[in-house]
Amino acid sequence: MGAAHAEPADDALAKLDELSAQAVRSREAVTTAQRDADAAQAQQAVAEDRQRVDLTALEAADTQLAPHQMAVDRLAAMTYMGGGHSQMTAALTASSPQRLIDGLSLQHTMEATATDQLRAYRETRERAAAAALASERSAADARVAAERAAAVRADLQTALQDLLRRIAAAEAQYALLTPQQQAVIESAVAPPLPPETPPAQDPAIVAMPNLPAGDLAPPPQIAITEDPAALPMGVANETGLQPNTVLAARMISAQFPQIATIDGVRPDSKPWHPRGLAIDIMIPHPESPEGIALGDQIRAFALANGPSFGLQDVIWRGVYSTPAGPQATGYGHFDHVHITTTPRG
Repeated sequence: MGAAHAEPADDALAKLDELSAQAVRSREAVTTAQRDADAAQAQQAVAEDRQRVDLTALEAADTQLAPHQMAVDRLAAMTYMGGGHSQMTAALTASSPQRLIDGLSLQHTMEATATDQLRAYRETRERAAAAALASERSAADARVAAERAAAVRADLQTALQDLLRRIAAAEAQYALLTPQQQAVIESAVAPPLPPETPPAQDPAIVAMPNLPAGDLAPPPQIAITEDPAALPMGVANETGLQPNTVLAARMISAQFPQIATIDGVRPDSKPWHPRGLAIDIMIPHPESPEGIALGDQIRAFALANGPSFGLQDVIWRGVYSTPAGPQATGYGHFDHVHITTTPRG
């Protein structure tokens, strides 16, 4: 009878654990797709700028070519109207042989010069036209690539939202688990990092001035690194935190000495905290203007330096943000800044 009662709870435990693992993979895929979409959009912007430059060059070539083409056309028309006897007419009307020679030489020189100029302008125009056509094709290809990348990101984001809804439904079954089964989830955390000796305090960090309350975070004044050991241990309990999360916690501690508490691994039905992929930066007096400004500074700092520690998202005062910027509202987190990182490959 006991086994019969345990089976639904065991199923709920297995389902929640599998959904959590899927959520980690899905969030990583969304983050990668966002980076791909950003790169494709950047390439599209470069291609469209190149197209505008090439079109401007083509217009300039057309403007330069037009008057010379018109002059050659007029000369051809005059020769045609003259019946091709201009040299005979010049010979009959010249006042002296020398004037005849000078006149014919000048005529030949003018015709040769006009022909050379026209040929040069036509070649310039042809090169400009070819460049404009190539850049038009490149811009079109870049637009298609950007649209495709955006579509992939949108599909993955939709899939992630559906997955999170399934996790929310599974959370309703979490309450059915026995304390022993819940302990299994609480113990399913990432293994702790091997103990290390904290390095000496960086003089640049010691000398770093505190940020004035109410100001936006300036460019980072700490040494940006991807190695957690390059920064001193901060206020976070790093047990169970994954390397990127350790790095984020240490960077936050070094940049914001006002912060006294950073929570890390804890029980949760969602996978981020139990797996050491998330930290909560507790804000002193979070409802005060100074506290709100400090949280804003930390969010801005995390978004600006996210590539160094594999930032996945930041949540502060209801706003859910990714490296691409704000994505949604209504997420709570009014007393702490939540940061999620991605696992290192």
